[in-house]
Amino acid sequence: MHIQADNSHLVAPSNMFKMAERAVVLMENFKQHPFMTDILRLHTEGMIDWPEMKLFFRRHNGKPHILIASKDDLPFEPLTDYAMLVDAMEWHQGQR
Repeated sequence: MHIQADNSHLVAPSNMFKMAERAVVLMENFKQHPFMTDILRLHTEGMIDWPEMKLFFRRHNGKPHILIASKDDLPFEPLTDYAMLVDAMEWHQGQR
């Protein structure tokens, strides 16, 4: 997702969640947008029509790497601090 004008960057995730049956996986530049805040806002405002929103993350080489939004509990670490993903971007970019 690289739509950056006004709130139009919220259209793409809203559409992804409309198509998803159980989960959405994001591997993004987490510095670009506050994805966690945006997802929770879309859910709160009813633009993501899921009964519950549960956020998780997965690691790569020990560092947070992807965000997983799910209707269900998953066997992954819960995402409670978005800064973990942002901070890990520095590490991942240094590995190139």
